[in-house]
Amino acid sequence: MIARPLRLPLRLARMHVPGPLRPWLALAGLAGIDATFLHQTGITLTADPVLGPLLLTLARALGLVAFVYGVTGRSLALSACADLPLRFLVLTILGILWSALVVQAWQRPGIDPLLRAGDQFIGFDYPAWYAWVWARPWLGTVLSLAYVSTGPQFIFLLVWLPLRRPARGEALFWALLLAMAVIVPISGWWPAHSAWVEYGLAAHVPPEALHWYRLWEQLHAGTVTVLDWAAVDGLITFPSFHTVHGIVCTWAVRRTRLAWVFVPLNVVMLLSVPIRGGHYLLDVLAGAMVALGALWGAWRIVGDAIPSRRPEADGANQSHGGYPAAASPSSPCSSQSARSISAATSATSRAHRAANCCAQCSCQAYAVSITGSARSPMP
Repeated sequence: MIARPLRLPLRLARMHVPGPLRPWLALAGLAGIDATFLHQTGITLTADPVLGPLLLTLARALGLVAFVYGVTGRSLALSACADLPLRFLVLTILGILWSALVVQAWQRPGIDPLLRAGDQFIGFDYPAWYAWVWARPWLGTVLSLAYVSTGPQFIFLLVWLPLRRPARGEALFWALLLAMAVIVPISGWWPAHSAWVEYGLAAHVPPEALHWYRLWEQLHAGTVTVLDWAAVDGLITFPSFHTVHGIVCTWAVRRTRLAWVFVPLNVVMLLSVPIRGGHYLLDVLAGAMVALGALWGAWRIVGDAIPSRRPEADGANQSHGGYPAAASPSSPCSSQSARSISAATSATSRAHRAANCCAQCSCQAYAVSITGSARSPMP
C-alpha cells in the first residue's frame, strides 16, 4: 500500500535508459511539470540579484567538472562528486518551485481542522507539548539546532557518499525525487496553514521561522504574479518533508560509523519537527510512511544498474553515477587481492631471475667446452 502511488514514477525510471541519463531525464520531466504550472498560473520567474547568479555559477562549475572528468575518464570519482551535488541542486530548486506553484494553481481549502482532530484522536496535545518544551529554553535550543542540522548533514553526504558509498548516493537521490513526487501533489491538494496558526501560537514563534507563511497566504489567494526562484522557501506542511530528510539521511549511513552520529541526531530532529517546524504529529507520521515507500522505490531503481545489492559491497563494487568504480583500498577484499598480486609478482620475478641465471651458466659452459677457457688451469 505504501508503494502504490510510486508505480508510475517507478515504471518511468526503470525504462531501458542508460544509467547516467536516468536522473537527468527525471529532472527534465520535473522541469516540464514546473513549466506547465507556470503557464497555468501566469507567474513570472525572477531571481535574487545576488543568490541567483551565485547558484547559476555553482551549477555551471559542477556541471563542467562532472562532464570533463567523466567523459575523459581522468577521475570518475571527482566526476561523481560533482554530478551528485549538481543533481540535488537542480532537484531542490525545481521541487521547491513546484510546491509553490501547486498552491496557487489549485487553491484548495486547508485541512488544518482535520489534522488537529487527528492529533487529538491519537492523544497528542500540541499546545501542551509546545509549552512544555519552551518552558525549558535549553531544550528548545537543542531542538532548534537539531532541526536546522538537516542542511549540513545533506551537504556532508553529497561529498561523502560518491567517494565511499556511491550506490547509496544514487538511492538517496531517487528516494528524495520519489518522495517529492508524492508529497508535493498531496500538499497542494490538501494544503495546511501550520500548527502554529491553527493553535494561535504564531505570535510566540520567532519571525524567521514563519517568513514563508506570508508567501503561502498570497499563493493560496492567487495573487502572486512574480516569484523569486532562488529565494522561495519550502511551503509543505502535510506530509512533513523534513521527516523524509531525516529518515533517508539516516538510512544512507547505515552500517557505518557515521550512524553513531546520524541516528541520535535525527531522532532529536524528528522530535523537533512539530515544535520548530510548526507541523502536526500527523505530518510527521505521514512523512515517515512516504520516506519508507520512497526508499523501497529508490532501491528498486538503483538495483537495476548495480550488480551486487549487499550493503557492505556497495562501496567497493558499485558505480559512480553509471560509471564503474575502482575498489576501495581500505576494503578487506581489495587488501587481500593486493597482497596476492604482490606475492605472485615476486614469485614471477624470482623465477625469471633463476631462469636467466641458468641460461647464462649454460651458455658459459657451452663456450668453455668448445673453445676452452683462458681462466682454466693448464694440465
